[in-house]
Amino acid sequence: MADTSVYFNPSCSKCRTAQGILHERGVDAEFIRYLDQAPTLDELRHLMTLLGIDDPRAMMRPGEPI
Repeated sequence: MADTSVYFNPSCSKCRTAQGILHERGVDAEFIRYLDQAPTLDELRHLMTLLGIDDPRAMMRPGEPI
């Protein structure tokens, strides 16, 4: 099992760059294609806990199209 989970969009250049850096450094990471399968409510709550936020809107990027 991977030590690190990365929410990943293969169309995103920054995601691909991060994937390459992690690979170069030997980091065992699970890449979760969040656009193919959306996170569950429990997974989102867990992420909020890890991020130390109470408002889910803090995870949104309102300037991008849906």
